[in-house]
Amino acid sequence: MKISFGLAIALSAGVAHADPVVVERSSSCPTKNEKARDAYNRGYGAQKRGELDAAETAYKEAIALDARYCDAMDNLGQVYRARHDDVNAVLWYRKSIAISPNNQVAHQSLAAAYVRAARYDDALGEYDILIKLDPNDAEGPYGKAAVLWTAKRYREALVPIALAETLYAKAKSPLVADAQFIEGLCHAELGEWLKARAVLEPLESARENDKRWHFALGRAWVLGEPRDAAKAKAHLERARSLGAAVPDELMKKTETP
Repeated sequence: MKISFGLAIALSAGVAHADPVVVERSSSCPTKNEKARDAYNRGYGAQKRGELDAAETAYKEAIALDARYCDAMDNLGQVYRARHDDVNAVLWYRKSIAISPNNQVAHQSLAAAYVRAARYDDALGEYDILIKLDPNDAEGPYGKAAVLWTAKRYREALVPIALAETLYAKAKSPLVADAQFIEGLCHAELGEWLKARAVLEPLESARENDKRWHFALGRAWVLGEPRDAAKAKAHLERARSLGAAVPDELMKKTETP
C-alpha cells in the first residue's frame, strides 16, 4: 500500500491496530490546484491539533477548489469518524472511491466505518477489495479475519488469518503475533483446545496482562485433553483479576486434577 495505516477495528478480541492515519500528503489523487493544496495543508494541521471544525472547513474548501481531490475527502471522512458521525464519513469515503476506485485508504476507512455500524458483510466486501488491490499486504486478510471474529464466524476467520500470518512473517513484522492471537482465540471458540494451546502459549510475553489470553488458555487446559487443572486455575484466576467474567462452574472444574 502507498501508506501504512493499520486497521481500524474495535475488535472484541482486543487485537485492534491503530485507526487509519490522516493522509499527510497527496497519495491517491493529488491536486494540481495550489490553492486547494494550501487548504488541504491547513486542514491537515488543524486535524492534527484536534481542531475538527477548522479541519472540516479547510477540507471542504479544498474540495470546492478541486472536486476530484479525494485525499481531502478521505481526511474529511476521518473528521466525521472522529465525531462518531459514520453516516457522513461513509458518504465521503464513497465519493473518494468513485473518483479513485483503487484508493486503498478510502476502502480501509470505509471498512472501519462499516464495522462500527455492525455492517459486517459490507466491511468484508471492502477487505476483499483491499486483498485484490494488494495481495502481498497482510492488512487486508488481517482485517477480514478480524471482522469475521467480531461476527463470531470463527471457522471462516481461520483462512484469512493464516494468510495474514504468512504475509506478516514474510515481511518480518511483529504484527504476526496479533494474527496468531486471533487464530488461537478462534480455535478456543471452536473447542479446538490443543490447537488453541499450541498457538496461544508462545504469546505469553506479549499477552501476560490480557484477560482474553488467560481466559482462553484457562478453558483450553481445563476442557481439553490432556488436562492440567493447576495451569487452568492459574490462568482463570488471572483472567478474573484482569476483569474477565469467569463462570463459577468453570472454576469448579479446576478443583479436580
